[in-house]
Amino acid sequence: MFRETFSLRDSGAMIKTLARLLKAFGRESSGNIAITFGIAVLPISLSVGAAVDYSLASRTKTVLNEFADAAALSAVSQAAMALSADTAQTNAVNFFKGQTATLKRGSVSDVSVTVTDNGALRTAVLSYTANVPTAFMGLASINNLAVSGTSTAASARRPT
Repeated sequence: MFRETFSLRDSGAMIKTLARLLKAFGRESSGNIAITFGIAVLPISLSVGAAVDYSLASRTKTVLNEFADAAALSAVSQAAMALSADTAQTNAVNFFKGQTATLKRGSVSDVSVTVTDNGALRTAVLSYTANVPTAFMGLASINNLAVSGTSTAASARRPT
């Protein structure tokens, strides 16, 4: 479309030609799809990256929920029913922390367990909060996604 040759001695003509080419580019409308795609590629890429990061955070939350369920159940198992509520609570926290040490992505920032006895019934409630690092959302200054969950388990003592 535009064919111009320049010599190094003729910089004034080069600037005039460049100005003319820029004006022609501004008036041109035949390449608008490419320009639109060029403008849209960043938000589209960030959206796809956010979906990937959200998927990884969701997978991490699922794993943490499984760990929380197992820890809560460990506090109300028949073997744990022979222990005091405080000991069962400590064991559940240690169980959960031991499991989260194998976590591939993310880190647990807070875990709390409450074990209560009400006659023959024992109830354990475990709550946690964790942070999962992002890969793509860091481009938008979102470096972590917070995930949290709660698990409740209950059991009764065997009659003696």
